[in-house]
Amino acid sequence: MNMTLKNRLILSLAHRPLTGELLDALVDETSVKSKNLLSELENEQKEQQSALEDQSCHITYEEQQNADWRYKNPTVYVLLTGSPYVTQPGLSFDDWEIARWTPGEQVLSKFTSTVGLHTFRRLPKKGEVRLLGKLIDVKTKNFTRYKTLETRLIKELTWIADTVAQYFNLYAAAPVSEATIMYPVEYAGADMDVQEVVSIIHGIFEKQWTEKNGPLSGIKIHVQTVAIPDSDSDLDL
Repeated sequence: MNMTLKNRLILSLAHRPLTGELLDALVDETSVKSKNLLSELENEQKEQQSALEDQSCHITYEEQQNADWRYKNPTVYVLLTGSPYVTQPGLSFDDWEIARWTPGEQVLSKFTSTVGLHTFRRLPKKGEVRLLGKLIDVKTKNFTRYKTLETRLIKELTWIADTVAQYFNLYAAAPVSEATIMYPVEYAGADMDVQEVVSIIHGIFEKQWTEKNGPLSGIKIHVQTVAIPDSDSDLDL
């Protein structure tokens, strides 16, 4: 009997300029997905607790020690990419050059407000499911030297995938079983087909996460498109 609860991951791509409506839609859908995954983990936890109690006389000592629902905190990780540049008319600064909130920090704040501060647990009890949010700063200027839009997109997404993998290699206490990548349809501009970009995203993250060793090894990846409500965008992998 497998008594291991695996974590979930949401990666929301919010570092490129988006219209206000699309950004709101991205944050809203990220919030809804977060709450759904929290409920999913809580249900899994209850099922495992019930199974352990029903079969307490038939499980091994090792299985008893690995009953994660009693000792650890199953986690929904929500990582949002954001821009670290603060702009003023005609000028652009890195975040440490001027005392203003960066666009990335504003996106994280908007998500926290939307999902509800009460959803986070600073000191969760043993076995309590928790939500963890983190900002990933992406400097798009680092990829402007590549000539084609597709090449810039691939290099940028590969960097994001590697940065996220490094974070989990350092800090994750347990494997992550599933990841959902929230892709706003304006992300690559109008010059690339949405389905083409979805395929590129899925392929890059599968290569950089699923096929490599670490907490993300073997992870199941979904790409969820996000559009302004009532527009035609429902392409998922």
